[in-house]
Amino acid sequence: MKILTMLALVPFFSFAASEVRFNRACEPGQVYLVGAVGDVLLHGPLQRQAAAQRSFQSLWTEVLPYIHGVNIAYANLEGPAARGVLSNGRETSDPGWVFDGNVYSGYPMFNYPAEVAQDLKDSGFDVVSTANNHSLDRRALGIDRTNEALAEAVLPFTGTRARGATHNWGTVIVQNGLRVGWLACTFLTNGIPDPANQVLECLTEKPALLQELRRLRGVSDFVVVTPHWGDEYQPRPNAAQTAFGRELINAGAGAVIGTHPHVVQPMEKFTATDGREGLIVYSTGNFVSNQGEVEKQAAVMVFLGLTKTGRGVHANGVKLLPLRMHNRGVDTLEVKPIGPERKNAAHLNVIRAAFAESDLVYPGQEIDTNAHCPPARRRP
Repeated sequence: MKILTMLALVPFFSFAASEVRFNRACEPGQVYLVGAVGDVLLHGPLQRQAAAQRSFQSLWTEVLPYIHGVNIAYANLEGPAARGVLSNGRETSDPGWVFDGNVYSGYPMFNYPAEVAQDLKDSGFDVVSTANNHSLDRRALGIDRTNEALAEAVLPFTGTRARGATHNWGTVIVQNGLRVGWLACTFLTNGIPDPANQVLECLTEKPALLQELRRLRGVSDFVVVTPHWGDEYQPRPNAAQTAFGRELINAGAGAVIGTHPHVVQPMEKFTATDGREGLIVYSTGNFVSNQGEVEKQAAVMVFLGLTKTGRGVHANGVKLLPLRMHNRGVDTLEVKPIGPERKNAAHLNVIRAAFAESDLVYPGQEIDTNAHCPPARRRP
């Protein structure tokens, strides 16, 4: 049974786009790079293109070098990937990899062909979130089938469980000697009931969330929490996001990377009561979608630098790659990294309103999260 836990709100903060630097940035040690993108939100036109080309990777081809270039890569899979399930949660014959608008559909009740799981894996993603407001768009069976598709692709996920499952909500990704725990939760499921308790809700199940966060801290070097939260299309976090994000850092998270608003929102460094410095990115914006407004086409890929020393793992810096989803007036729908050229001005203005220019990195530039430090650093 889910118990409602009230969240103490804090006053609204006006975030200035200022550079994020960590006090321990220059400590010597083994350096790693974690990458995170936002919502994989597959509206009908995107699914049609993927079906025609037999590739969801066609939607993010130009971002592939960046995904492959990090030690651990994350995305939010926003919607089920459930074979043969209708929007009422009932099983039906599977039509195959097509966009039929019935089994596989876009807004408002999403469902994607299961091939998306393998394409995400083949693209270099190491972990995805499945906890979001569209998790239950194909009800309980949809979550079961989505989890099966991800398991078949050997793509770890966090935030949902099959009916009757008792395994942990979070997952640990191990790469090159680095252990990063991942934990996803959502503020809402669009009012769709969750009788089998398959989706981890951030607030109504906060005791379970914090317990899992403590478990992950014990088996990981660093923990990233990925809440699906906030107000859609708003360029600033609300008071509940701010309070909850800081609570998560105080509880042991090293970074909090949010999704759901479908637009970018600022980031901040927050110092926990025990002195640890944590990063909160309130919203990365969409990764891929068919939302056409400039604000919804502009997004970032987060690059979080980590340093492993004899005292553990800490953040050494962050860089953001500006992205633009091309989905109007083009033959191929695709998200692309963008530079400071005039043609990208409108999208960059949205991104620059949220983040400091010094925290941005453009195509062709080295992704160096602590470039202000002496050069005696390396990344495997």
